[in-house]
Amino acid sequence: MRLLDVLEAKCGESNEQAICGLKRLLDSLRKPVADHLTLITAQLPDFDVHDITHSDKMVANMEALLTDEQMQALDACELFLLLAACLLHDAAMALPKWEYELLRSCEGQGDFTDPHAVISFALDGEKPPSETEMKARIRENKEHFYRYEEAEKFVFAITPEETMLADLAKRAVEYVEYRNGFSSP
Repeated sequence: MRLLDVLEAKCGESNEQAICGLKRLLDSLRKPVADHLTLITAQLPDFDVHDITHSDKMVANMEALLTDEQMQALDACELFLLLAACLLHDAAMALPKWEYELLRSCEGQGDFTDPHAVISFALDGEKPPSETEMKARIRENKEHFYRYEEAEKFVFAITPEETMLADLAKRAVEYVEYRNGFSSP
């Protein structure tokens, strides 16, 4: 017996909008989250595999631990939470491509910068810029980092664009502070 089959059966039995909605939500998350999980290997090449096969293995391990009766006793919300937790638990290990490229652009000093970075702000050893200054840098160079029409479709998108820019600026400033050993008063 599979947890997903139990959730699907509960949807079919009750035909309740909320239960079927949980199953549809889980289905709609799988492909975009699977695509995002591939970035873990790209961004952390020395780390072990944490793609969708890892998430699927977690579900299989849960199914091996639970009896058929225990699975049947779970309600739709419990089933959804277990399955969604397996799917999403590693998603924060990978940054969206635009955030990853922005943080890479902050690294380096003088002529010593990442030759693979899309652009270089070379902020190592520098006083971190303010969030307002960083937001302006991102806005001036956004074509190097993202196209909002694509970014807003990201499964974990921050919208609207102005909010995303503010979030990116804050994250970049915090990254520069961390790399340079600065701390807030």
